[in-house]
Amino acid sequence: MRTTEMDRQNSSKISSDFNSSLNAEAAEAAAHLSISRSAGNLTAVVGPSDSATEEEQPVGKKDGGKQSVWQAKMSRARSLIFAATSPIPFHYVTMRNIKLFAFLLILVFIIYHGVQRNLGNPDSCQWLLRTGRLQGNTVWQPDGCMMHSYTHAQSRVCVRRTRHGSSSQANSLVFIGDSRIRYLFNYTVLSLTGSAPVYPNGKHHDVSVSDPGVNLTFKFFWHPYADDSMKRRVEEVSASIDADFPVMVIMGSGTWTIKSTNQTDKAFEGYRSNMSSLLAPAMDALGKRAKLVWMQQEPVFERLLSPERKMIDNGQIGRYNWAAEEALRGKAVQVMHANHLLFWYTADSEDGIHQGNESLRLTLQILLNYHCNHEMRHRDATCCVTPEPLHSLQIASLSVFAVFVVIAVVLFVRRHGTVVFRNMTMRWRRQALYNNGSREFEDHEKLLTVKDAKLGKRTKSRYDVICETSFALAKLGFIMGYFVLCDRTDFFKKENKYYSNVNFFVPLTYIFLVGMFFSERSDQTVLLHRDQTDEWKGWMQFVILVYHMTAGSTKLPIYVGFRSFRVDRPSIVIRPNDAVPSDFSFADAYAGSRVLVPFSQRIRPLYVLLA
Repeated sequence: MRTTEMDRQNSSKISSDFNSSLNAEAAEAAAHLSISRSAGNLTAVVGPSDSATEEEQPVGKKDGGKQSVWQAKMSRARSLIFAATSPIPFHYVTMRNIKLFAFLLILVFIIYHGVQRNLGNPDSCQWLLRTGRLQGNTVWQPDGCMMHSYTHAQSRVCVRRTRHGSSSQANSLVFIGDSRIRYLFNYTVLSLTGSAPVYPNGKHHDVSVSDPGVNLTFKFFWHPYADDSMKRRVEEVSASIDADFPVMVIMGSGTWTIKSTNQTDKAFEGYRSNMSSLLAPAMDALGKRAKLVWMQQEPVFERLLSPERKMIDNGQIGRYNWAAEEALRGKAVQVMHANHLLFWYTADSEDGIHQGNESLRLTLQILLNYHCNHEMRHRDATCCVTPEPLHSLQIASLSVFAVFVVIAVVLFVRRHGTVVFRNMTMRWRRQALYNNGSREFEDHEKLLTVKDAKLGKRTKSRYDVICETSFALAKLGFIMGYFVLCDRTDFFKKENKYYSNVNFFVPLTYIFLVGMFFSERSDQTVLLHRDQTDEWKGWMQFVILVYHMTAGSTKLPIYVGFRSFRVDRPSIVIRPNDAVPSDFSFADAYAGSRVLVPFSQRIRPLYVLLA
């Protein structure tokens, strides 16, 4: 089919506008494009000219190949024409630009977290004790660090490992305060020892519970008011620290003062004065020798309060908490706000003033993480844990990658720096751009042919190979350095995995919808060809990534579904001389209901049946 004069003008115009983006392959395809407008739509008819010489024949047509180079060039030309006429700039959505955007996005995140870390409080213990939110109904998530859930056995191991002095020296866990502190004391003793404490003289008296298994004594001192008696008790604990070392001291007071004085301003000023002049110096001296936590007063549910507690309201509690915060600022005392948030989130109080079991459980978990994480160093705990230093192999590897990064930067500047600088200068002077000594097509009116687009096959020099290798190793170095920054430091804030239907299904739905708008044609017609298998492998990797990131393994239906991706199956282990029982069932063995004697190597149930 011979092109008309109008077709030639349209083809020349497109070649002129997109000359910078057409490479050698697209130039050959654009030489034989015929463009016509029908009913307001742009239609491209592709085909070689009837009078084309042998040099101008489509490359690959003579070979008879299934996927000729000519077809690839025609596909590229169609894409360029669509990009030229589409109001949406699809031609900018390329893999290279997407990778560049992701790289810049990561740099922005690194800068943001670096500024936030330097300007904010970098102490993860403060994040643990002061901030957080409730995920679901049972998981507490501090802002910025991961919290481990301690079991009964792990709690007792922590108490043994964090002992002070020899195994014969007495250690104690001290609670000083009012009825709210007593509730926490009761729950702590019940969780660590398995039995609730007994108050022989009544609940408003001191009590002590000993646990010989871990050589620890739990002590509760009844001091509902922040007055001189509480100060003397703090000084007494500090004076006996050599004979009976307190692994941690937990204190709190405020609501009893509000209740007994009926919200008078004089009582508030007295509380504020006592906290500043009496308790703060004594608590600072004790906090320098042992861990001391002051628990802020939890709010109340006023509709659940009994008549004798109706004078306690959340406004007064806020004032008292502010006074305690100001008095203890700068002292060697950790002020805990998380219990205040837990009371609101869980809302499990029965009388409106004391914490319920779930709130007490999470409060105890926070205190155990504060006390034990540095010594226990669980893999899923980053609160109150200093990151491990890099070992020699990591330092050596990062040093080698850093050398390649420097080499890649030098080679990049040497290869492209001169061109970029000269192009910037010429653009400023409104001159033609310089491109490594080559020039753009000057005659845009001339129709491009295959003969014009044919370029000789360029052989890579040793310098080109060195450059490509250095750039690849530099990219790998950046990736490995980013992994070290994420996994081996506390530069980025971290959170525990938590499953919810929204967290799991929203990413899958989003990627599925996006994938519907981006597709590629495949010239292969066989079943399960390479393009299909690559697509399925990509989907499977993404789904498994979401599965692990959202803790999908905690849900049995999702766990069973994802286990079907594994090739391995449960195996049965026996000794070589053991006979297979006559009542051996493949289903029972596969389900793990039959336990056999270990063997030196694992074999599958099918092999057992064949034996």
